[in-house]
Amino acid sequence: MIRFEYKYLAPVELIERLRLEIMPYVNYDEYANASKIGEYTVRSIYFDNDRFQYYNDKVDGLEIRKKVRVRGYGAKDESSIVFLEVKRKKGVYILKSRAPLTFENLEKIFVCKDFERYILNKPIENAVKSAKNFFYYVNVDNLKPVILVVYEREAYQGKFDNSLRITFDKNLRASLSSRLTDLFDELNMRYVMKSYFTVEFKGKTKIPHWFRNIVAKYELKFMALSKYVLSVDAFDFSELKQITRLGL
Repeated sequence: MIRFEYKYLAPVELIERLRLEIMPYVNYDEYANASKIGEYTVRSIYFDNDRFQYYNDKVDGLEIRKKVRVRGYGAKDESSIVFLEVKRKKGVYILKSRAPLTFENLEKIFVCKDFERYILNKPIENAVKSAKNFFYYVNVDNLKPVILVVYEREAYQGKFDNSLRITFDKNLRASLSSRLTDLFDELNMRYVMKSYFTVEFKGKTKIPHWFRNIVAKYELKFMALSKYVLSVDAFDFSELKQITRLGL
C-alpha cells in the first residue's frame, strides 16, 4: 500500500499540548490502546554495507531510496513476533513490505532461507514474497546489521479516516549492533535528540485542515528526518567501520 509520510521535529515540552490538540480527531491505535499506557516500544536493527550506501543515499538527498531492517516491539517473550521489512521511499511517498516470523527463528532464516517453514503467512498477505524481497537486497547490496534503533511510540488513528495515522516518537536511542539477537537489548544505548521528538503523519489522502492548522499554530517544521541517519550520526566513523567488519 502506497502512503505519504510527513515528519516534523518538536520540542519535548510541546508533547502534552500537541496531544490535546489532536485528540478530538483521533483515537489511540489498537497497539497503543492494548499497552494500557498509550505507547509501545519500537525496535529496529538497520542493515547497510561497509560503504554505508543506504545512509549516504539519504544524506545525499536521493529522492528514491530504501531501508532494510528487522523490526520488533516491546519486550522479548516466548511468542515475540518480528518482521523482515523493506521500506521504499520516493519523496513523501512510501511503500513498505514486511514478513513476520518468531524471534526464535530469526537467526535460522538467515542461515537456511527456508521461507515456507519460518515465515508466518497470516495476517500479512504475500509474506513469503516479502521475505524473498528482503533477502534479495541483503544479498545484492551485501548488507549487514549495523545499528539497533529504539524509541517509544504514541500511535493514533483517525476517527473519520482510519487510514490516517499520527505518531509521536520519543526517547530515540541507539547502539551499534552486528547481531540479530540484540534486537530486544537495552545495553550501551546512546540517546539521540534528548530535547526533541518526531511527529509523523501518514495517510492515503491529503493532510486534513485541522492538522495543517496545528502545524501552523505551533510552527512545526517539516523535515526529512531519518531515525537511522540520526542514530548513525551519534557514533564515530571508526566505531561504524568496526561494526561493518563484524557482519552476520
